[in-house]
Parts: sequence; C-alpha cells; structure tokens
Amino acid sequence: MISVIVPVYNTRAYLGKCLQSVRQQTFRDWECIAMDDGSTDGSVVELDRLMHAWNDDRFEYYTSEKNMGLAEARNVAMNMARGDKLFFLDSDDWIERDALLQLEVESEVHPEVGRVIGLDIEHNRKYGWTLPWSIEPAGMHAADSPHLFSGPDCDPGHVTGCLYLRKNMPDDLWFPKVKLFEDMIFNMGLMFAGAPTFITKRYLYHYERRDDSLLSEPLSEEEADVTREALDALAKRYRPKTEVYERCKRFLENALQGKLSANKMK
Repeated sequence: MISVIVPVYNTRAYLGKCLQSVRQQTFRDWECIAMDDGSTDGSVVELDRLMHAWNDDRFEYYTSEKNMGLAEARNVAMNMARGDKLFFLDSDDWIERDALLQLEVESEVHPEVGRVIGLDIEHNRKYGWTLPWSIEPAGMHAADSPHLFSGPDCDPGHVTGCLYLRKNMPDDLWFPKVKLFEDMIFNMGLMFAGAPTFITKRYLYHYERRDDSLLSEPLSEEEADVTREALDALAKRYRPKTEVYERCKRFLENALQGKLSANKMK
C-alpha cells in the first residue's frame, strides 16, 4: 500500500483539487493522510467537508492546534502511515491520474531502490506560464551518482512527486527541523545510507508556484547554520563515503548561498 502524505497549512483554496487528484488515481491501494498544521484560513473546515462528501475511508485527516512546521507535520504523518511505500504531496499541488500506478510499477521492477522519481510540471498563475522540469539522465542511479547533482531541480532538491520504499530506508530517517531545504537533507540522508534512485521519464506531478510559499521567506545566517548542522548530523549517523558527503555539502551550500544572496538584494 502507498501512504500519500499531505501536510496542510493555509491552502483551503487548493485542497479540493489536490485531494481529488488522489481520489481519482487508477491505482487503488492507497491511504491518504492529510495533516493540518495549525491553519487559520478554514482549511480544517474544508477538509471536514471533503471527507464527509466523499465518505472514503482511505482518507484521514488530523489537526494540530499550533503550527509545527512542514518537517514535523510530515514526520507525524510518516509515523502514522501504514503503507510500505510513501508518497509526499503538497496541499497546493496535484498529480496525474496514473501517477501512483506508474511509480508503483517502477518500484516493483526495481525493488532495490530507495525512491522512484516522477518528473514535475511547474505552474505559475501570476505570470501564466507552465514549465516542465526534466531530470537527466533517466534510469537507475547509484546513491553516489554525480548525475543526481547536475542542477538545482535534481533529486536532492525535493521529495514531492517521489515514491519512497520504506524497506530500503533507515528507520531513523526523518525530516530535520530546519526552515528551508528539509527535503534536500532528507534525500541526502537516504543517499548517505546507500539507497539507489530510479528516475522515470514521465511527468506525473504538478507543482503550484506561489509568492507566499516557504521558499519565498527570508533565511538568516543562523538558520543556514542550523541547516548545515542537520546535514552533518546525518553524515555522522550514516558515515557516507567522503566524496558523497562533500558533494552533498557543496550542493547544499550553493542552495543556501543562493537564498542568502537573494535576501540581501531585497
């Protein structure tokens, strides 16, 4: 079974489209855990309305009175998940009808992988453009493959649109409590543990670019240091090859410096 994990924070306007895309999947063996993270815009009301309207026991939702943050919301849902595979979906995004099926098929063909990556299509309502993001080359990659670091939108950058096989994941791998780039560090932890990656050629995930997303928030030097420390903690735990650690460290540092430089220019 695939556990679809959907953290929710002030995305009421997007929830119907997001969760409906899960409900319409051609692959039927899934559960969907929506974790509201202290929303203040009525997202909980919308979740309750959808759950009652659909009456589908594969959906569950939980609420938190206070805002835990994206990382902790995902961690709590992961701890509840019953599936042997995990799929992360942000509550303002949506997926193709055969997304879970395509990822499931690849995971059965390649049972040794830590995750299977589906490609993204980015949408920007403000400027009215749609942009497909490709990751090259497609196919199987070892955990230390340099191809996984060939651009900012490659595997270390995100967990959404990826199917994770829990049997090939460390039991103690969780999202770090950092302000930004928790996805990147989570994936790097999986690399440190030696799990290979399979990249599909299919565009399965639709990403909604919003001006008020977490990536638009400023990042301080202190917060950047916390992120660096989170990566080093994983390296200490899993003891990766030196070249893998150095490659991950450089990739993360480039992402941090890009964010810090952008903030200074504002």
